Amino acid sequence: MKGPEAYFEGGPFLDRAHERAQKILGENVIDQRSFGGLYPQAEIDRDLATVRRFENKFQEESTPQEREDKKLATIFEAIFHDGLTRGRWLGEDVNAIKPSRFDDIVNKVDSIVEFQKGVAVEREDKSASYLALAMDVTFGSHVEEKLRRIKNVEIGEGKLTQIKYFESRYLGGQLELSGVPRVVVGADRETVKGLVEVWLSGDEKALEAHPLRAMVLEEIRMQLEAFEAYARSQKHDAEAAVYHEASMLVRDIMQTKRAQGDTSSFRHDRVFNGIFHYLKNFTGAY
Repeated sequence: MKGPEAYFEGGPFLDRAHERAQKILGENVIDQRSFGGLYPQAEIDRDLATVRRFENKFQEESTPQEREDKKLATIFEAIFHDGLTRGRWLGEDVNAIKPSRFDDIVNKVDSIVEFQKGVAVEREDKSASYLALAMDVTFGSHVEEKLRRIKNVEIGEGKLTQIKYFESRYLGGQLELSGVPRVVVGADRETVKGLVEVWLSGDEKALEAHPLRAMVLEEIRMQLEAFEAYARSQKHDAEAAVYHEASMLVRDIMQTKRAQGDTSSFRHDRVFNGIFHYLKNFTGAY
């Protein structure tokens, strides 16, 4: 059997994976054009124009390497989405949501995890909790920048993530979310390339058991605990409470699913390593 590098060098394998990823994410993305009952049409149109402007700029100014990274990021997002839905990486009562293009581009949210447990958001007689994910598929060069923004702006300035266009499976209807905790979930190019063949095979058991599941759960756990501790140390009690809520949910899931990972086994991945060392340097943990 060919190794992942041989497939990617040939081109069609990457194109096949990217085509499937676009289909999966396109079928699940929130359509902001349907939010006429929540926002004036003129505001929705302005946001759509903003999306087009950013997309056109990327097409005009991006390098070939940046475009390949974008393809890999899209593939990783789709694999992660499948991992949460078909692979049950976070259990049965967890919903993976692909945000609108506006929230993806402007609010930097690649995926939203909706937990049926928790009381972070209440609506009528229902409640749910949320976690915003910023995906990173690189050699780790962008991770520190994203983590620094969470620490200094979202927690330090009390500007937790906003999701303007949202549709909830558990609460029902359309709404705007604010005060959502964010973490970075990622893998380097080699890890993603090594996972693609498993993903394309359609083997759900192999997807559920893949080591990447333990790695990304460990990335999430480390960040939630570190950012909660940082928020408490800075007397940002509201932000600490939000990260604590998410941390308890993820910790319970990891214990139930027996998904705790030995971090030493992930040290070959440059994105995981970047997250690990950034958190260690500013908290002294791990």
